[in-house]
Formats: sequence, C-alpha cells, structure tokens
Amino acid sequence: LKAGLGDIKIAGIYNLTVESDMLPAFSLMLTTKLPDASYQEGFGTDQIDFWAGAIFRKKLGSLILLGNVSIGILEDPRGTEPTQDDVLVYDIGALYFITDDLSVGCGLDAINNSSLGNDRTFVRGGIAFRTRVGTFDLSAGTGLDRKSGDLRVSAGFTTAFGL
Repeated sequence: LKAGLGDIKIAGIYNLTVESDMLPAFSLMLTTKLPDASYQEGFGTDQIDFWAGAIFRKKLGSLILLGNVSIGILEDPRGTEPTQDDVLVYDIGALYFITDDLSVGCGLDAINNSSLGNDRTFVRGGIAFRTRVGTFDLSAGTGLDRKSGDLRVSAGFTTAFGL
C-alpha cells in the first residue's frame, strides 16, 4: 500500500448564463494540472496536462444536478519521449444541501477515448462546507474498472473572485 499527495489541479470557470426556471446555468472551464508529484513513486506524471470544457448546473429545491464535459490534452510519461493523449472527460453528479452551508454529494467521473489506454471510471461521494472565505470539500471514491484504482481521496478549496 502506498500513500502520498498527487499532482495539483487549478481551474478557472467563467459563467456564461444564469440558471432560469427552464434552463440550467452554463459555464466554461479551463484546467491545468501542475506536475508536483513523482511519477517514479506512482503519484503523478511529471507532465503538465490541460482540459477545456463546459459545466452545466440545475437546482431543484435542495438538490443540485451537475454535469461537465471536457476535452483533455494529457501527456504520457511512459517511454523515452512523452506522447500526447487527447481524451474525453465527463462527470455527472448531484449535491444535496443539508443546510445553507453544508452539502453532501455523489457522482461518476470518467476519462474515455484514450489512444494510450488511459480510460478510467470512478464513483465517489463527499461533503462540502461553505464559509465566508470559500468552500472546503472532501471526497472519497473507488474505481469501477481494473485500471481505475481501488481508492481515490481528494480535498479542495474553492473561492470566487471577480475579474
């Protein structure tokens, strides 16, 4: 059993539309992964990766339905020369607000169409707590196929700022 920190992802989201009674909110997202974890130790890739995509959000009372579809440009470090792997990434999930500041959620996220065998599918659940400075979240999940791994734990902090 190995344990350690993985690479760090940083994302920027630009809200294009506001949710209405009939239509979901729609946002664009750009993400990069910074290679701060070791490939040799099995926690990172030693490569910078990029994603660009769209996020959808629809609130139904205390329940929020979420979706994300992105194109990923991933580098594969296995070999003498890194190779590019363009993939389709998608996530679907739901959040339920217990209080205005505390929510629980579950979801499915996947990477598909990999030319290098990087297809993965995960299911996860988590909790989020909103404060006046931002939202802290913690989730855990497991892979649904052999390549996805047994356990995935992630923590994050989200804050909003205007441009």
